[in-house]
Amino acid sequence: MKTLLAFFLFSLSIGYSEIKHDFLAVDNGKNRLFRVDQIGGKSWSVAIPGGARDLQIIPGNKVLLSHGSGANEYDLETGKQSSWSVTKFKDIQTARRLANGNTLIGSNQGGITFTEINSSGETVRSVNYLGLGDLRIARVLESGNLLFTGSSPHQVFEGDFSKKIVWKATLPGKGYKAWRLPNGNTWATTGETVTVIEIDKQGKVVKTLGGNSNVGQKWYSGFHLLENGNIVVANWLGHGQEGKGPHAVEFDSSNKLVWSWEDHTLASTITNLLVLDSPSSETKLAETSNINRQFNLKNEKHDVDMFSNWNLNHFAAIPIKNKNTWVLVSGVLIR
Repeated sequence: MKTLLAFFLFSLSIGYSEIKHDFLAVDNGKNRLFRVDQIGGKSWSVAIPGGARDLQIIPGNKVLLSHGSGANEYDLETGKQSSWSVTKFKDIQTARRLANGNTLIGSNQGGITFTEINSSGETVRSVNYLGLGDLRIARVLESGNLLFTGSSPHQVFEGDFSKKIVWKATLPGKGYKAWRLPNGNTWATTGETVTVIEIDKQGKVVKTLGGNSNVGQKWYSGFHLLENGNIVVANWLGHGQEGKGPHAVEFDSSNKLVWSWEDHTLASTITNLLVLDSPSSETKLAETSNINRQFNLKNEKHDVDMFSNWNLNHFAAIPIKNKNTWVLVSGVLIR
């Protein structure tokens, strides 16, 4: 009995120190995409175009990466760039592969503009939100609406494809990514206030993770909600803060810092990440099939078939264990 008790206490003492992750990270300081595999050793690093932000695992064991002039695809195992790419746009911040094979990109051109392009990079349709700016990462909700953050002032928005803002909430700092939970709440990052906050439907903050009390926390941008309820956040070290903190941190639901990663030789300013070792309850079909309904695309059977063979362990989405929505104040989440 004493031996079992001692083993249990020892296990508790080392539990968090043994946390390891396999994740993708975008470095917009060195313009590189990293896979950091602390579990299986499949790490790699490749040069990428400037302005890169968004990440999405797509069919064929590839990752879709947004960059300033469009989007590229890379092999998840090797980091090698594939043949598909789009490079003729300006100020692109986000990119999502849709179930019909098209790609949705978002920019800060003429306000905030979302454009659906086909496999040849030609525009299929677009929607523009005049008067808004500072788009970073967007997500498509189950309803087909778009969830994204913007400025003037700092807010998180839900908009439809008739240009109507159907919901918004004020953020305490510059948003980056937001994520909608099943109960209608939203998680978002807040940039310089270094928090990830959960906002209810009325715009009230009901939970906060992170905060300035944590050493080396500078600017929260992209994030990933894990299956166990923890949140992994990119701690962006721009604005003269390079080398002064960890590149990524993980908090449990009680706001305890349980994991961090930094390598200032490898990386400079990590702006977004995607954890590969945490299974996700998000399906890309849930994200994309409803946008097709708003665009009157009758291709739902193809959507189901297209995504039926995806490896759910590699989804960029956040597994939802509760009924709330998290917003990364500097970020976005979707169901």
